[in-house]
Amino acid sequence: MLIKCIKYYCLISISLFFNVSAAAQLGGLGGPLLNVSFGQAATGDASVPGQALPLGYTDFSYTTDICPPTGSYTVVSGLNHNCSDDPWIQLLADNSPFPDSNGYMMLINDIARTSPKLIFMDSIRETCTEVNYQFSVAAINVGNPSSGCVRFSSLTLQVEDYQGRVIASNNTGDIQFAIYSMGYHFSKYVVDFMVPAGVGGIVVKIIDNPKSTSTNCGNAFALDDIQVRVTGPKISIGFDSTPIGDWVKSTCFQDNKIFSMNGNIDPGFPNPAVQWQKSNDNGVTWADIPGATGYTYAQNFAVSDTFLFRLRGSDASLISYANCGVSSNLLKVQVDGIPSNFSVGNNSPLCSGQDLIFNVTGGASYAWWGPNGFTETAPYAHIYHSTLADSGMHYVKIISPGGCSVIDSTEVVMLGVDVKLSPDTSICNGTIVQLQATGGTAYEWSPVEGLSNPSIPNPKAIPGNTTTYTVSVKNTDGCSNAGSVTIRLRNIDPVRAKFTSPGFICRNYDSASFTDHSLGKIERWNWDFNNGQSSSLPNPQIQYYSISNNTSTYSIRLSVIDSAGCADTATNLLRVADNCYIAVPSAFSPNGDGLNDYLYPLNAYKARELVFRVFNRDGRLIFETRDWTKKWDGTCNGDPQLSGNFIWILQYTDEANKKIALRGSTILIR
Repeated sequence: MLIKCIKYYCLISISLFFNVSAAAQLGGLGGPLLNVSFGQAATGDASVPGQALPLGYTDFSYTTDICPPTGSYTVVSGLNHNCSDDPWIQLLADNSPFPDSNGYMMLINDIARTSPKLIFMDSIRETCTEVNYQFSVAAINVGNPSSGCVRFSSLTLQVEDYQGRVIASNNTGDIQFAIYSMGYHFSKYVVDFMVPAGVGGIVVKIIDNPKSTSTNCGNAFALDDIQVRVTGPKISIGFDSTPIGDWVKSTCFQDNKIFSMNGNIDPGFPNPAVQWQKSNDNGVTWADIPGATGYTYAQNFAVSDTFLFRLRGSDASLISYANCGVSSNLLKVQVDGIPSNFSVGNNSPLCSGQDLIFNVTGGASYAWWGPNGFTETAPYAHIYHSTLADSGMHYVKIISPGGCSVIDSTEVVMLGVDVKLSPDTSICNGTIVQLQATGGTAYEWSPVEGLSNPSIPNPKAIPGNTTTYTVSVKNTDGCSNAGSVTIRLRNIDPVRAKFTSPGFICRNYDSASFTDHSLGKIERWNWDFNNGQSSSLPNPQIQYYSISNNTSTYSIRLSVIDSAGCADTATNLLRVADNCYIAVPSAFSPNGDGLNDYLYPLNAYKARELVFRVFNRDGRLIFETRDWTKKWDGTCNGDPQLSGNFIWILQYTDEANKKIALRGSTILIR
């Protein structure tokens, strides 16, 4: 509800962005040029009347009596009383589509008359010609239906120029009761009009018509929400890719999100034009968005605030005049900041087994997590059968409607010690097993041999023999308890699979030998040579490989099992070389271009006991290596050598165990 106080009473406009049926009433209507809903009671006490209308606005006399005598009026927030002289209906709220909080209405107690009497009058100075307007009022007869009245007061809604000439007029007929399942409701009465050319301002009047009845029966009624608004084609707006009726978007300022809006206008204006408007004060004031004159609009939202949007439309000749067009339904963008006004707590300390209850306020949704696998999304999360493992810090993410979040925590203190341990188990020697204890805040394991850390609840253990580990558990209250876990070894000697293999074989056909070096009391071997062959021998036969052009490696696997059934697996990689012919280049150019930058014996994959030496023209040794992959870069002690011939000597033992000695020269090119 948006309130703007003008003159001696408050004008109230209702933002209808959160209800489909209510918002639909705004279609084809502009913002109110006149909007009188008589304000609202600050105290909520229906016995406290509102302020009188300004002098000259009515011919009726104002009274502070909530049961106004005949010929007078008052301003009240409800009719939940019985007046002794005139039993009236019980009316608990005013007419607002979503009733005002203690909203006021004008209550008139008239008498039968032969001449009309002015109930309400006001003027509007700024109007537009050739524009359709609607003058409306909400009214209800308040006499009790059981009184037997068959005729009620009727009103005339009249629009005049400043010279008193009538522009439009309409008679409501007898004001009736509007009775629905939820009680009595107002009815809306309207008169449509157009301001003639040359008329700059108008006067609107609500007149109580003559009624020839000799009693006061049926002459009491209430008015509310007196409005003058532009009428015209219906304008509808919505968010892109959003179902119809979803008029509210929430986001977090940190998301820097862009929302796109679109609108359309029904036929009716000869040359329609539109203007997007924004309100940062919840609809009290509206401002045109510069340049936003199309049917789509998008904005980035990176500042926490609440924004309202609407699309104003009129004929293009009048689009610059705020009171000459119609407005759409409203869209709302709520940009949240980081939640700040929140609270988090729990009902501990508790004894183990009691209900542990968490509470959090200040968000739209929540996500809890904590010890012992605790997760929950309710603001009042429960652990119905708590244990000592629930002790510790529990965290909650407090999430706003737009997704902004903050994390807070609350500490849970559980009393008593309930030690829970991981079960006894059997392992193979060398296997790592993790012990586990819960129930306290301090732990001490013994013996300490083979433990990663004896002072934590879950140390890792690598026992050298069958061992029983005992843990002492304490909590912050000084309570303690103990438990034990036995780890049995299935074998004394650890089993380890291990074998040697050549590093390379050569395309297109080659052989390889494999030698077992596994440790432990091995009883079974299982070789997989990746050539379609397998073996269960500890030292298998030589294996042969017919190597295709698209094969680059072979994975060789050995699995072993000892007498206790403990197993281990080792894998070696056998690489394929395209060429195993050993040669030394006749020239190289160490210029850093990635081509022939180094001198070394090529393809020496299978050479053993290799020695490669390089000498300069003076016979001085300037490079030597026993690793053929270590290459000469054309320098000596970091100094680049001059271009020219260099002598090399290569010695190695080949795969047939034959010693080879080669000598040659190469040219260094710079």
